[in-house]
Amino acid sequence: MPNVPGLLGRIRRDLERNALRARNGVKLAAGVDPPRLGQTPKDLIWSSGRCELWRYRSDRVSLTPPLLFVFSLVSRSYIIDLQPGNSFVEQLQRAGLDVFLLDWAPADGRHSGERFEDYVDGYLPDAVARTCEGRRAVTP
Repeated sequence: MPNVPGLLGRIRRDLERNALRARNGVKLAAGVDPPRLGQTPKDLIWSSGRCELWRYRSDRVSLTPPLLFVFSLVSRSYIIDLQPGNSFVEQLQRAGLDVFLLDWAPADGRHSGERFEDYVDGYLPDAVARTCEGRRAVTP
């Protein structure tokens, strides 16, 4: 025998969620009230060429070593920090991690001569060194 109240509750939740998605989709398509992404406070620590090293602000750091995200050259980094309450960065900070992000500005004609080796052998070692310099002293 099916659990009718439970089934009706799930149907109601699905309908409410789909209505919210549709409303948000219309807002996005119309350009009204665009979502504010990447709201966790962060500071630019270092930049070179297309790369930027960011450190997310936190007073809760209790673990070492620091965590450095090296984001994709073609994706947007805000995916790890969507909105307050829906942010992977927030979860990592709550766990006590010191979070850094190496992000890339969109490429244009000025960057056409850069090779993959420039990123791996040039930018990455510098970003790792800056992350290690910038980490907070933590006593467990």
